[in-house]
Amino acid sequence: ASLAANTFAITGHAEPKLITVMLPVFLNPLVAESLTHLKRQATMQTSTGPNSEQSNSCID
Repeated sequence: ASLAANTFAITGHAEPKLITVMLPVFLNPLVAESLTHLKRQATMQTSTGPNSEQSNSCID
């Protein structure tokens, strides 16, 4: 990766905002990404079949 590809600038008028206004903007993409990850994990768990349940019961 080049330095130019990883460099950006933020310009414009600064506006003070409350964190409660900005938080949904940051959280919505993170929640969507987390749900996608959880769905993928659930699919992997169900695709392994009943053998994984037996190995989990031995751990307890």
